[in-house]
Parts: sequence; C-alpha cells; structure tokens
Amino acid sequence: MKVGDLVRDYITATLGVILADPWLSADCLVGGDAWPEEEYYLTEVLFTDGTIATIEVDDLELINESR
Repeated sequence: MKVGDLVRDYITATLGVILADPWLSADCLVGGDAWPEEEYYLTEVLFTDGTIATIEVDDLELINESR
C-alpha cells in the first residue's frame, strides 16, 4: 500500500485514503512489547468522516491503487 490508495477498514467497513507510507510499529523494535515474536506495520488513513487514524496495514483492504 502507498500514499493515495483507497482502502476499507475491515473492522468498521469505512472507506479512507492512505496519508503516509507504512512503517514498522515501535512495539516490534528491539525492546518493544512485541519484539521479536511479531512484526506489523502501521499507516495513517483519512476516513470519509474527516478523521485521521493510525491503523495496522493488515486491518485494511485495498480498494483502488493510486496512480
């Protein structure tokens, strides 16, 4: 996923647009709560209601890629 992609949140079924490139969660870094067993990425999404949220990439469905 990349900036500008149209996505749907699996949990709330809300559409949104990705605002930031995915990054590795701080929990997955050395000393984090999930390290070294887990690895997950986060991104910021602007939803249709105007809210901006940080969401796990695995919780998003890609609807349409930006060009």
